Amino acid sequence: MPLCEEQPTRRATMLQPHVTEAEVHELVELAARSTDGLAASRKWVVSPAVCRRYLAAGASAGAPGATAVLPFLLRSARWRDEEAVDAMLEDRALVSFERSLREAMLYDVWNDSSGRPLLVERVGAWDLARLTRLVDESPEEVIRAHILVNERIRVQLDADADADGRASAAGGPTDRRAVLVFDLQGLGMAHLARPSLLRLFGKPIPNPKPDPNPNPNPKRNPNRNRNPNPIPNPIPNQVR
Repeated sequence: MPLCEEQPTRRATMLQPHVTEAEVHELVELAARSTDGLAASRKWVVSPAVCRRYLAAGASAGAPGATAVLPFLLRSARWRDEEAVDAMLEDRALVSFERSLREAMLYDVWNDSSGRPLLVERVGAWDLARLTRLVDESPEEVIRAHILVNERIRVQLDADADADGRASAAGGPTDRRAVLVFDLQGLGMAHLARPSLLRLFGKPIPNPKPDPNPNPNPKRNPNRNRNPNPIPNPIPNQVR
């Protein structure tokens, strides 16, 4: 589904600062000693590829190093357990629903010429009435379907990151990112006039960047509305 040159698009890539293998090894060891209470995500949380990505995210957020990143990594692991993310790729009903969601949200995922995951979504061409009905009828499944897409991209990135980590250790080049393209031709106020879409897609992604100045004993703000079931960004621009 190539885009015409004149179509307005937005391209986003996940840029990662350099992370040493020593830092990755340290975070893997810390994570391995912190798996109490985790279930299916125990294997995920000690993956070198996962740890490398979270270290890069921590460095970008001003919280470099394994110790600063560990709480961020463990929060993500607990979220994955709560949402049963590790079982999604084998969930036939969910896979089937996600396939139908592609038809409504007009997106697909390929690899670009460099082998990176490439997602293209034609946001401006949505049939808003059809999509609204789908969201109203199955809001939780829509969320789970987007997590599934996110997970597929993550699995590919992590497999590639393992190879890139070895290449980096040997002094070779690495460039492993996901590419997201949003085709906005046709986007207008009608998109904002659908309350159910705004409620569903207007929530924050569940994994905030690490706090560069974490407080080990934060005081709870009674005026803050905490969502016990955080909703991810509908476009998988953050791969866990």
